[in-house]
Amino acid sequence: MALDNLNISLNHAVDVVEVPPLAGVTEGDCHPVMTCPFCNLPAERLLASDDLVFAILDKYPVTRGHTLVIPRRHVASYFDLTAEERLAIDGMLRKAKDALDEEHHPQGYNVGINIG
Repeated sequence: MALDNLNISLNHAVDVVEVPPLAGVTEGDCHPVMTCPFCNLPAERLLASDDLVFAILDKYPVTRGHTLVIPRRHVASYFDLTAEERLAIDGMLRKAKDALDEEHHPQGYNVGINIG
């Protein structure tokens, strides 16, 4: 999983994000009035995915390799996720970290959850 082909900065940000009340990749799951920025992503944007979550590079990265881990189900908050979805986020976070470690060998990470 190639995350970045530029030189590494000292730290990488790996975020778990929701875009209230939306987050996913299939248009059928989108809110009927609002537009989800993560629905209908081109396949080449996906770094990794499973049935519950997916990972993409941030379109506006804070650092090189800045990765977003996003639940497929549209929820208003991280706290609305099921236990299974939270475990899937953790697993995807670890996959993203392993890929960044292999490609860039960063000295550290920033992991954040944005709510509200």
